Amino acid sequence: MAHLYPNLFSPGRIGRLELKNRVVMPAMGTAYASADGTASKRWLDYLEARARGEVGLIITEVTAISPEGRGITNQLGLYEDRFIPGFAELAKRLHAYGTRVAVQLHHAGRQTMPQWNGGFQPVAPSPIPCRLIQAMPKELTAWEIQNLIEAFAAAAFRAREAGLDAVEIHGAHGYLVGQFMSGSSNKREDAYGGSLQGRMRFPLEIVARVRERIGEEFPVLFRISAEERVRAGLTLDESKEIALALQRAGIDALNVSVGTYAAAGSPGIAPMDLEPGFLIPLSEAMKSILQIPVIGVGRIDHPEVAEKILAERKADFLAIGRALLADPEFVAKAKAGRSERIRKCIACNQGCIDRLFAGKSVTCMVNPACGREKEFIPAPADRKKKIIVIGGGPAGLQAARAAALRGHEVTLLEKEKAPGGQFLAAAAPPKKESLREAMDFLAQEVLEAGVKVELGVEANEEKVRGLSPDAVIVATGSSPIFLEIRGLHHLPVVNAHDILLGKEEVPAKKVLVIGGGMVGVEVADFLAEKGKRVIIVEMTKQLASGVGPGHWYYVRKRLREYGVEIITGAVVEEVSDNAVLLRMGEERKTLEGIEAVVMASGVRARNEMADTLRGIVPEIHVVGDAREVRNALEAVLEGAKVGIKL
Repeated sequence: MAHLYPNLFSPGRIGRLELKNRVVMPAMGTAYASADGTASKRWLDYLEARARGEVGLIITEVTAISPEGRGITNQLGLYEDRFIPGFAELAKRLHAYGTRVAVQLHHAGRQTMPQWNGGFQPVAPSPIPCRLIQAMPKELTAWEIQNLIEAFAAAAFRAREAGLDAVEIHGAHGYLVGQFMSGSSNKREDAYGGSLQGRMRFPLEIVARVRERIGEEFPVLFRISAEERVRAGLTLDESKEIALALQRAGIDALNVSVGTYAAAGSPGIAPMDLEPGFLIPLSEAMKSILQIPVIGVGRIDHPEVAEKILAERKADFLAIGRALLADPEFVAKAKAGRSERIRKCIACNQGCIDRLFAGKSVTCMVNPACGREKEFIPAPADRKKKIIVIGGGPAGLQAARAAALRGHEVTLLEKEKAPGGQFLAAAAPPKKESLREAMDFLAQEVLEAGVKVELGVEANEEKVRGLSPDAVIVATGSSPIFLEIRGLHHLPVVNAHDILLGKEEVPAKKVLVIGGGMVGVEVADFLAEKGKRVIIVEMTKQLASGVGPGHWYYVRKRLREYGVEIITGAVVEEVSDNAVLLRMGEERKTLEGIEAVVMASGVRARNEMADTLRGIVPEIHVVGDAREVRNALEAVLEGAKVGIKL
């Protein structure tokens, strides 16, 4: 039923390359490669799943053109012939589904660390540290620049030899090619610096040499940050001039992104605070001046969004990235008229970019099978079991679904009137509505898997005995920690989770939030939006631990706009009728006029049912926060793993 989205499913061309639709999976680092940079089975399986899902063009993630240019752990390489067989296998697998494949040629420049690139000192056009990494780079000599140009060309040649369909030169996001183009990082006074013409010389010479090595017919794409959004960084007007020069040099398509990793708010990897399609004005601006195809990007999370952009001629192709981590069948479902069954990316960034920056491999909050495609195929169980899952939060729901898909008889007991657990509270703050959608979708998947769901049912020993299960999965989550503070009874005290769940309200105007972790700052955001005067008190020096940098940028921005007062390194010592006494080291501070207290002082694991059932049930598993309080990503993954192995 491609007619539902006629523009999205119309064929297109990039140079001489024909694509079956307008969906491009952009390069996204995963750290799935083998330790030596060669293709791993995990990486191949991951990309094959997206090709099976009918993506038109897949651009493989950042692929190093030289060893010192690596910028993530377990990064792919194409700087020696030994890498060719892995890419040849990739081409073979993806071509079997009619999907075309390009490789993104990359050098991190100054935006790397010695532990990522094998101990080399980072290099750059000028000896200016990246604001994010802070490592002092070595300034490249003219001779070293020529060697790097040759390395890009040699890697492109190997890509062609491997049977790939195109190459993309990575000139975006603050990596080496972008560093040369940007006035913020290039202060050279030779031919490769100074004016914009000098700063664009490096990418233009790369394109020219690549063309010499691979010929005129092999497609070459270029990825650019149309706006870097850092001081003295590339502006849209400068990027337009660069784009026209690249077009004259012979590139076949421009992939338009934004920002560097040092840019405020992580605009290149949009958090949930930004609207779908928010970057499309940049691709539209480029398309208005270019004759070559333009690829647009910017949190395109639904086929309707994609179709509208293409229909309005604001881009020729669309880069759909994290949405394909969340659901590798995104394109196939849209084509079949089943877009309501797409598992939507919630732009939380917990499983993807946040993990990558922490030196870990990528996965996905809403799709624990991401990067584990073969591991999470639900093979029929050898023996059908009767399984009870206690708790309908994200860990419990994932466990129940996975176990049911293996053929077990699964009953889920949830004491509340709706499933979702802590996700229901997490979905209440501003800009986090997508979490509710994710829970509703998962709850529906659980029902479709055949799980019997009993809501409003408190699990106890009698109830479990009556069901005679072979195994119980305890997913009872966590309970809030309630601090004992002298005089606390003088003021109304409300738990943050109860506020976010809509169980309690705060009628007071001036509110003190105790605890500045993720729940504390988000309940402050929630209350401030409703007109409350809010003060946050956090005992440590760090605020918002557990909040990703992109989302935290926008939460902090809103808190400033609302006038929320933030006090760190302070402990609430005593509460009176209208004042709160704080201890800050050896100092004391009194907050006047406080009318209510919101407790956001953390949670503890709640797993009493596991102890109650020991000796009664043959097999007991504890998952999620009930086992150990962690972030939601870990809880979801743990629940799915237990369910798939039962």
